[in-house]
Amino acid sequence: MKQLNAIYRKRWQENRFYLEEKGLRAFPLHEDRKIPRRDPMAILFRIFAWALRLTPFYKWGLKNAQKISPIENRLTSSKIGKGSIRILHLSDLHLDECPVSQEDILWAIKESGPYDFACITGDLSTGWPIDEITKNKVREIIKALKPKYKTFFILGNHDSGHIVPYLENQGVEVLTNQIATFPKDGILPCPIEFVGTDDPHYFYQKDALRILQEGKRESFRVGLIHTPELYKEAQQSGIDLYLCGHTHGGQIALPGGIPVIRRVYRGKRFAKGPWRYSGMLGYTSSGVGTSSMPIRFFTKAEVIVHEVVPRGEG
Repeated sequence: MKQLNAIYRKRWQENRFYLEEKGLRAFPLHEDRKIPRRDPMAILFRIFAWALRLTPFYKWGLKNAQKISPIENRLTSSKIGKGSIRILHLSDLHLDECPVSQEDILWAIKESGPYDFACITGDLSTGWPIDEITKNKVREIIKALKPKYKTFFILGNHDSGHIVPYLENQGVEVLTNQIATFPKDGILPCPIEFVGTDDPHYFYQKDALRILQEGKRESFRVGLIHTPELYKEAQQSGIDLYLCGHTHGGQIALPGGIPVIRRVYRGKRFAKGPWRYSGMLGYTSSGVGTSSMPIRFFTKAEVIVHEVVPRGEG
């Protein structure tokens, strides 16, 4: 696996840095379809946010966006023996414009209790390069994460590939179309694999599908993918648990939490919270921060711990 990961890292680096340098994006499942990366929707969101400031709803939305909650998501799997696997899941922190205070983020992480692994599914910040204030926030969060085994990170559509060496120097394992494996031991009730892809929304390449098909089907396989857009391919490749973010749960939703805008091309019905597709379990995080405007309506920032237990104990 080490040699395979090295091959995929090299190809990822060539593809990612080419797209970043040229200011291009590749569509999900269409590596050859490239357009300028500028997102006109972001401009519309900022205009909407400016107009909203003139109404009393803005303060309400800002107040909602400043709240964060630790969430427990209990799952079952026939692959789990006696015991459980606990995975802390963060996503979309957008620390350079996050309305949630750093102290509250660190509190929510601490309140999440013990866990075996920690995963961040992309978008540490909105802009690039990251300034020193944001870097300090990143360091504090990484330091606050206390997994028994490892902290993983995958890139989002707002992240730059240049952040990878920095995170790896902080002890984080960054998966760029790669797999990390852990055997069954005195703590883990079964072998587990973390399969991490590059962001498929802006930076898709076919290696994302190839790496999903690698690994061992008898392991409990966790897919770390920034968006839910590869749900079908992940299920066909034997992924057991698909963890993602990107949508912010809509950020602006209707009463009942129904997202108004999902910001994905595929898998729109998987835009928020726990879901299932043909036996594969999934969870789309509403994220920690916000994008384009620091407000939330009928959604909330969250830090999730997924606890996977044997079937029959859920």
